[in-house]
Amino acid sequence: MTTSVMLGDTMTVKCKIDAFPAPKLTIFRDKDLTEGVTENSRVSITAMADKDDRTQYSLTLKVKNVTIHDGSLYYCHANNSLGEKTAMMGITVKELPPPVTNVTECCIKQNVTSDCLDICAFSIDFDTMLRKPQCIPQFQQLMSCASDGSDHRHCCSTGGVPGVCLNWCRGEQVEETQTCAVEHSKTIIGCFHEGKKNLPGPPNNLKVVAIDESSAVVTWDVPTKNPEDVEVYRVFWRPVGAKGSNKSDIVENKIILHDLESDVDYEVVAKAGNGNGTSQLTKPIFFSVSPSLSVKQAPLQSDLSTANTFATVLTVFIIVAAIISVIFLLHKKNLIVCIVKKPDSPIRIENPFKKPDSPSVAFENPFYA
Repeated sequence: MTTSVMLGDTMTVKCKIDAFPAPKLTIFRDKDLTEGVTENSRVSITAMADKDDRTQYSLTLKVKNVTIHDGSLYYCHANNSLGEKTAMMGITVKELPPPVTNVTECCIKQNVTSDCLDICAFSIDFDTMLRKPQCIPQFQQLMSCASDGSDHRHCCSTGGVPGVCLNWCRGEQVEETQTCAVEHSKTIIGCFHEGKKNLPGPPNNLKVVAIDESSAVVTWDVPTKNPEDVEVYRVFWRPVGAKGSNKSDIVENKIILHDLESDVDYEVVAKAGNGNGTSQLTKPIFFSVSPSLSVKQAPLQSDLSTANTFATVLTVFIIVAAIISVIFLLHKKNLIVCIVKKPDSPIRIENPFKKPDSPSVAFENPFYA
């Protein structure tokens, strides 16, 4: 006979014996009857005789807070002067099922049709989906809800999900909808269940504040989902429209970005992660930094000062006119010789805010290295 018990529950094995004279009762974990079960803080063994019938006995094994190791074949053994008998009992310990998360509200927002909403009642019910092939075209929306803000691509890739279907593992669209849904959705959904326990959600309240004309500080709050499981944050930033991006991994919930160019529009995103994978990216925040300008009001001038300034300007004008006249006369007489000396080295004007050349980094990395 075989029965099952859930991980962490209390397991009870009870053997009934009909014997005379009174038997010796023992319980073992092997058929050779060499590995006896011993009592401890979790395990208790009780042998009793029936009050009304002295030929009826029982042996009860009780195990608290069952572990996987407690799953086994148990052998109840009874013997007296007339003989012996052994009975077997199989115990299977099952792990707790994944938590049930109702994502129906999310599916409604994603415009999933009413005849497919029951798939959303149990964090995407794979068996229900298979019975409703008409819902496969809506699997994009279903996967977006089931991903629960985490990036499950590491788990999916390890489970054999091909690259064309990996976007579903982070709640984004794929091109091969039918193939991915029929052949790989069970693995993907399994990763969703696993990730609910050990993957963090995306950081909350991402903000950027400019410090000066070339730097800004980025801050965020811890994720709503599994904040205690965050081991590192990864921040990406780049000029809007650029193909490559900068990235930085940090354990704190803020980072200062340096060497930014003034009056350039930037975008920044962040995600949380640990050794099991990462969250999805936050929505991008757009920002720019500008040179700080100091404007001062010009002092008022007296009439005398104004008159002196006018006289100075008039004098300069007369001198310039005289120089132009001389140059014109010399040119008429071919007396001007121009000497141009080539500089020893080329002249360069560099942008003081230009960032040093560095390898470009893909804006979306599939997992942590």
